[in-house]
Amino acid sequence: YTTDLAAALNNAEDGTTVKLLSDLVLTKSANIIGGNKTVTLNLNGHNITRATWQIIQVKGNTDDGTKAKLVITGSGEIQFNVKAADGGQLDMSGWTGTAAWVDLENACDFVGPIGDGHLGELNISNWRSDNKGTILLQGGTIGKLWLNSFDNSFQMTLGSLLKSGCAAKSGSEYLPYDHAISQSDNTLNNLTIVPCPHTGLDSSGRCTYCNATGFVATVTKNDVTAGYTDFLSALDEICDGKRGTLKLLKDVSENGQYVY
Repeated sequence: YTTDLAAALNNAEDGTTVKLLSDLVLTKSANIIGGNKTVTLNLNGHNITRATWQIIQVKGNTDDGTKAKLVITGSGEIQFNVKAADGGQLDMSGWTGTAAWVDLENACDFVGPIGDGHLGELNISNWRSDNKGTILLQGGTIGKLWLNSFDNSFQMTLGSLLKSGCAAKSGSEYLPYDHAISQSDNTLNNLTIVPCPHTGLDSSGRCTYCNATGFVATVTKNDVTAGYTDFLSALDEICDGKRGTLKLLKDVSENGQYVY
Protein backbone atom coordinates (compact mmCIF):
# COMPACT_ATOMS: atom_id res chain seq x y z
CA TYR A 1 0.00 0.00 0.00
CA THR A 2 1.17 3.53 -0.80
CA THR A 3 -0.17 7.08 -0.94
CA ASP A 4 2.36 8.10 -3.63
CA LEU A 5 1.05 7.11 -7.05
CA ALA A 6 3.98 8.65 -8.92
CA ALA A 7 6.52 6.66 -6.91
CA ALA A 8 4.52 3.45 -7.35
CA LEU A 9 4.49 3.87 -11.13
CA ASN A 10 8.06 5.15 -11.41
CA ASN A 11 9.45 2.20 -9.44
CA ALA A 12 7.15 -0.49 -10.85
CA GLU A 13 8.75 -3.63 -12.23
CA ASP A 14 7.53 -5.61 -15.22
CA GLY A 15 4.10 -7.14 -14.56
CA THR A 16 3.18 -4.76 -11.72
CA THR A 17 -0.46 -3.67 -11.27
CA VAL A 18 -1.13 -0.45 -9.37
CA LYS A 19 -4.76 -0.35 -8.20
CA LEU A 20 -6.43 2.76 -6.82
CA LEU A 21 -8.38 2.41 -3.59
CA SER A 22 -9.64 6.01 -3.50
CA ASP A 23 -9.61 9.29 -5.42
CA LEU A 24 -6.26 11.07 -5.28
CA VAL A 25 -4.28 14.13 -6.31
CA LEU A 26 -1.06 13.58 -8.30
CA THR A 27 1.61 15.84 -6.77
CA LYS A 28 4.58 14.55 -8.84
CA SER A 29 4.72 13.39 -12.44
CA ALA A 30 4.87 9.66 -13.10
CA ASN A 31 7.36 8.47 -15.74
CA ILE A 32 7.46 4.82 -16.81
CA ILE A 33 10.62 4.55 -18.89
CA GLY A 34 12.05 1.66 -20.92
CA GLY A 35 13.14 -1.67 -19.53
CA ASN A 36 10.79 -3.60 -21.85
CA LYS A 37 8.31 -3.67 -18.98
CA THR A 38 4.54 -3.60 -18.81
CA VAL A 39 2.83 -1.76 -15.94
CA THR A 40 -0.94 -1.72 -15.33
CA LEU A 41 -2.83 1.15 -13.70
CA ASN A 42 -6.31 0.07 -12.56
CA LEU A 43 -8.40 3.14 -11.75
CA ASN A 44 -10.93 0.85 -10.04
CA GLY A 45 -13.72 3.44 -10.36
CA HIS A 46 -11.70 6.29 -8.83
CA ASN A 47 -10.57 9.68 -10.14
CA ILE A 48 -7.14 11.28 -10.40
CA THR A 49 -6.60 15.05 -10.37
CA ARG A 50 -3.28 16.90 -10.26
CA ALA A 51 -1.86 19.61 -8.05
CA THR A 52 -0.38 21.76 -10.87
CA TRP A 53 1.11 20.49 -14.17
CA GLN A 54 1.86 16.85 -13.38
CA ILE A 55 1.36 14.15 -16.03
CA ILE A 56 1.50 10.37 -16.34
CA GLN A 57 3.94 9.40 -19.09
CA VAL A 58 5.20 6.19 -20.66
CA LYS A 59 8.22 6.31 -22.95
CA GLY A 60 11.03 4.25 -24.31
CA ASN A 61 14.62 4.54 -23.17
CA THR A 62 16.39 6.32 -26.02
CA ASP A 63 19.81 5.30 -24.61
CA ASP A 64 19.36 1.52 -24.76
CA GLY A 65 16.38 1.25 -27.15
CA THR A 66 14.10 -0.57 -24.69
CA LYS A 67 10.38 0.14 -24.61
CA ALA A 68 7.78 0.46 -21.88
CA LYS A 69 4.05 -0.21 -21.88
CA LEU A 70 1.34 1.31 -19.67
CA VAL A 71 -2.01 -0.47 -19.56
CA ILE A 72 -4.88 1.55 -18.06
CA THR A 73 -7.93 -0.45 -16.95
CA GLY A 74 -11.11 -0.04 -14.94
CA SER A 75 -13.32 3.03 -14.87
CA GLY A 76 -12.76 6.48 -13.42
CA GLU A 77 -11.54 9.88 -14.54
CA ILE A 78 -8.05 11.20 -15.27
CA GLN A 79 -8.37 14.98 -15.28
CA PHE A 80 -5.05 15.77 -17.00
CA ASN A 81 -2.55 14.54 -19.59
CA VAL A 82 -1.62 10.91 -20.14
CA LYS A 83 1.30 10.81 -22.57
CA ALA A 84 3.15 8.25 -24.67
CA ALA A 85 6.42 9.23 -26.34
CA ASP A 86 9.60 7.90 -27.91
CA GLY A 87 8.75 4.20 -28.08
CA GLY A 88 6.23 4.22 -25.25
CA GLN A 89 3.11 2.08 -25.59
CA LEU A 90 -0.23 3.13 -24.08
CA ASP A 91 -3.06 0.57 -23.99
CA MET A 92 -6.50 1.79 -22.85
CA SER A 93 -8.50 -1.07 -24.38
CA GLY A 94 -9.69 -2.29 -20.97
CA TRP A 95 -10.69 1.13 -19.66
CA THR A 96 -14.15 2.77 -19.68
CA GLY A 97 -13.60 6.11 -17.98
CA THR A 98 -12.79 9.67 -19.04
CA ALA A 99 -9.38 11.20 -19.72
CA ALA A 100 -8.96 14.92 -20.35
CA TRP A 101 -6.04 14.54 -22.77
CA VAL A 102 -4.02 11.76 -24.38
CA ASP A 103 -0.81 13.03 -25.97
CA LEU A 104 1.12 10.93 -28.50
CA GLU A 105 4.55 12.35 -29.27
CA ASN A 106 7.16 11.06 -31.68
CA ALA A 107 7.13 7.34 -32.51
CA CYS A 108 4.84 5.67 -29.96
CA ASP A 109 1.92 3.24 -29.95
CA PHE A 110 -1.65 3.71 -28.71
CA VAL A 111 -4.59 1.32 -28.36
CA GLY A 112 -7.86 3.11 -27.63
CA PRO A 113 -10.83 1.99 -25.54
CA ILE A 114 -13.23 -0.65 -26.82
CA GLY A 115 -16.45 0.46 -25.13
CA ASP A 116 -17.46 3.66 -23.36
CA GLY A 117 -14.12 5.35 -22.75
CA HIS A 118 -14.01 9.07 -23.57
CA LEU A 119 -10.93 11.08 -24.52
CA GLY A 120 -11.40 14.82 -24.24
CA GLU A 121 -8.55 15.35 -26.70
CA LEU A 122 -6.27 13.00 -28.62
CA ASN A 123 -3.20 15.02 -29.64
CA ILE A 124 -0.75 13.56 -32.17
CA SER A 125 2.45 15.54 -32.07
CA ASN A 126 5.67 15.51 -34.13
CA TRP A 127 4.70 12.54 -36.30
CA ARG A 128 6.39 12.45 -39.70
CA SER A 129 6.78 9.89 -42.45
CA ASP A 130 10.07 8.75 -40.89
CA ASN A 131 8.96 9.15 -37.26
CA LYS A 132 5.57 7.73 -36.45
CA GLY A 133 3.97 5.02 -34.39
CA THR A 134 0.67 3.19 -34.53
CA ILE A 135 -2.82 4.16 -33.37
CA LEU A 136 -5.74 1.74 -33.04
CA LEU A 137 -9.17 3.31 -32.49
CA GLN A 138 -11.83 0.68 -31.80
CA GLY A 139 -14.55 2.28 -29.70
CA GLY A 140 -15.46 5.09 -27.35
CA THR A 141 -15.64 8.81 -28.09
CA ILE A 142 -13.09 11.57 -28.72
CA GLY A 143 -13.94 15.21 -28.21
CA LYS A 144 -11.12 16.44 -30.47
CA LEU A 145 -8.49 14.64 -32.53
CA TRP A 146 -5.63 16.96 -33.42
CA LEU A 147 -2.49 16.46 -35.54
CA ASN A 148 0.55 18.68 -35.10
CA SER A 149 3.26 17.04 -37.16
CA PHE A 150 5.58 20.03 -37.77
CA ASP A 151 5.82 18.66 -41.33
CA ASN A 152 3.51 20.27 -43.87
CA SER A 153 3.90 17.32 -46.26
CA PHE A 154 2.89 14.65 -43.73
CA GLN A 155 -0.63 13.27 -43.66
CA MET A 156 -2.45 10.20 -42.45
CA THR A 157 -5.83 8.82 -43.40
CA LEU A 158 -8.56 8.40 -40.82
CA GLY A 159 -8.87 4.77 -41.89
CA SER A 160 -5.25 4.07 -40.96
CA LEU A 161 -6.23 4.73 -37.32
CA LEU A 162 -9.31 2.48 -37.26
CA LYS A 163 -9.54 -1.16 -36.26
CA SER A 164 -10.75 -3.36 -39.10
CA GLY A 165 -14.55 -3.30 -39.22
CA CYS A 166 -14.87 0.02 -37.39
CA ALA A 167 -16.02 3.39 -38.67
CA ALA A 168 -15.85 6.93 -37.31
CA LYS A 169 -18.71 9.38 -36.92
CA SER A 170 -18.45 13.11 -36.36
CA GLY A 171 -21.69 13.90 -34.61
CA SER A 172 -24.25 11.88 -36.58
CA GLU A 173 -22.29 11.87 -39.86
CA TYR A 174 -20.06 8.98 -40.88
CA LEU A 175 -16.66 10.08 -42.10
CA PRO A 176 -14.92 8.62 -45.17
CA TYR A 177 -12.28 5.99 -44.50
CA ASP A 178 -9.98 7.90 -46.86
CA HIS A 179 -10.39 11.25 -45.07
CA ALA A 180 -6.93 12.85 -44.97
CA ILE A 181 -5.65 14.35 -41.74
CA SER A 182 -2.81 16.76 -42.48
CA GLN A 183 -1.15 19.84 -41.09
CA SER A 184 -3.50 22.03 -43.17
CA ASP A 185 -6.62 20.06 -42.14
CA ASN A 186 -5.59 18.75 -38.76
CA THR A 187 -8.68 18.62 -36.54
CA LEU A 188 -11.66 16.27 -36.21
CA ASN A 189 -14.31 16.98 -33.59
CA ASN A 190 -16.89 14.93 -31.69
CA LEU A 191 -15.80 11.51 -32.90
CA THR A 192 -17.53 8.24 -32.05
CA ILE A 193 -15.87 4.97 -33.06
CA VAL A 194 -18.43 2.26 -33.82
CA PRO A 195 -18.79 -1.05 -35.68
CA CYS A 196 -19.34 -0.09 -39.30
CA PRO A 197 -22.96 -0.39 -40.53
CA HIS A 198 -21.74 -0.72 -44.14
CA THR A 199 -24.20 1.92 -45.35
CA GLY A 200 -21.63 3.70 -47.50
CA LEU A 201 -21.07 1.31 -50.41
CA ASP A 202 -19.72 2.90 -53.59
CA SER A 203 -20.28 1.74 -57.17
CA SER A 204 -17.43 -0.78 -56.91
CA GLY A 205 -18.96 -2.43 -53.84
CA ARG A 206 -16.44 -1.02 -51.37
CA CYS A 207 -17.65 0.43 -48.07
CA THR A 208 -16.40 4.02 -48.00
CA TYR A 209 -16.63 4.11 -44.19
CA CYS A 210 -14.44 1.11 -43.32
CA ASN A 211 -12.88 0.00 -46.65
CA ALA A 212 -14.51 -3.46 -46.50
CA THR A 213 -15.20 -5.35 -49.72
CA GLY A 214 -16.68 -8.72 -50.64
CA PHE A 215 -20.34 -7.78 -50.19
CA VAL A 216 -22.77 -10.27 -51.75
CA ALA A 217 -26.03 -8.37 -51.18
CA THR A 218 -27.59 -5.15 -49.98
CA VAL A 219 -30.77 -4.63 -47.98
CA THR A 220 -32.69 -1.37 -48.18
CA LYS A 221 -35.00 -0.36 -45.33
CA ASN A 222 -36.47 3.07 -44.71
CA ASP A 223 -34.34 4.48 -47.55
CA VAL A 224 -31.11 3.22 -45.94
CA THR A 225 -29.06 0.63 -47.84
CA ALA A 226 -26.60 -1.63 -46.01
CA GLY A 227 -24.17 -4.15 -47.43
CA TYR A 228 -23.80 -7.77 -46.30
CA THR A 229 -20.93 -10.16 -46.90
CA ASP A 230 -23.12 -13.10 -45.84
CA PHE A 231 -26.26 -13.87 -47.88
CA LEU A 232 -28.05 -15.60 -45.00
CA SER A 233 -27.67 -12.51 -42.80
CA ALA A 234 -29.07 -10.32 -45.56
CA LEU A 235 -31.97 -12.72 -46.16
CA ASP A 236 -32.81 -12.75 -42.47
CA GLU A 237 -33.35 -8.98 -42.60
CA ILE A 238 -36.40 -9.35 -44.87
CA CYS A 239 -37.96 -12.54 -43.48
CA ASP A 240 -40.44 -13.25 -40.68
CA GLY A 241 -42.52 -10.16 -41.30
CA LYS A 242 -39.58 -7.81 -41.75
CA ARG A 243 -39.93 -5.48 -44.72
CA GLY A 244 -37.13 -4.46 -47.02
CA THR A 245 -35.59 -4.90 -50.44
CA LEU A 246 -32.75 -7.36 -50.93
CA LYS A 247 -30.49 -6.90 -53.95
CA LEU A 248 -27.89 -9.46 -54.98
CA LEU A 249 -24.50 -8.07 -55.96
CA LYS A 250 -23.11 -11.39 -57.20
CA ASP A 251 -24.16 -14.99 -57.72
CA VAL A 252 -24.84 -16.93 -54.51
CA SER A 253 -24.79 -20.72 -54.16
CA GLU A 254 -27.97 -21.80 -52.36
CA ASN A 255 -26.98 -25.46 -51.77
CA GLY A 256 -30.32 -26.21 -50.15
CA GLN A 257 -29.47 -24.40 -46.92
CA TYR A 258 -31.89 -21.46 -47.16
CA VAL A 259 -35.41 -22.76 -46.47
CA TYR A 260 -38.18 -20.25 -45.56
